[in-house]
Amino acid sequence: MNSSNLSSGLDKKTIRRVFRDWNSLKLLGENPLSDLSIVDAHRSTAGFSESAPGRGLALRRVFLAALESLRPEEGSPNYFDKRWRPYIILTEQYLNE
Repeated sequence: MNSSNLSSGLDKKTIRRVFRDWNSLKLLGENPLSDLSIVDAHRSTAGFSESAPGRGLALRRVFLAALESLRPEEGSPNYFDKRWRPYIILTEQYLNE
């Protein structure tokens, strides 16, 4: 997926599919977002294979990094602090099922 196709591939449905398929590297590797240049660069740098599981692992790690960037500070989440809401909502809804 090149940058001109990024906006068409980066929709809510495709992003939700990443979280739905979180525990399957094969399914993650088949997600259109696994073709993003940032994912491919991470895959290559980390030494993951070009197979679906290798792309899936890279996609999962890119998403984990994005989630971590939502943390307003180190330490345990503060459920009463509004700054934590995006991080808490995404991790609780999709990762801590």
